[in-house]
Amino acid sequence: MVSYLNERVPFRAFKDSKKYKDDISVQVNGKIWLIKRGETVYIPRFVYLAIDQAERQLAEAANFQLELTQKFEENRTVLS
Repeated sequence: MVSYLNERVPFRAFKDSKKYKDDISVQVNGKIWLIKRGETVYIPRFVYLAIDQAERQLAEAANFQLELTQKFEENRTVLS
């Protein structure tokens, strides 16, 4: 299992000239990796999994925020 998690996997982070222009900093168990955007790099699988989990959490938070906003708007029109 340890060798699987330490295996290097290819990763390419999206890059643009606005929000996604800076490199990605990932910290796992006190160790920090700086990952360059726009280039394919090889990172340990456990670092990739940490990035994947963070992206899924951001997506869930965005969906939850959208749901709350929609409920607020529905209740606001009912109260008006």
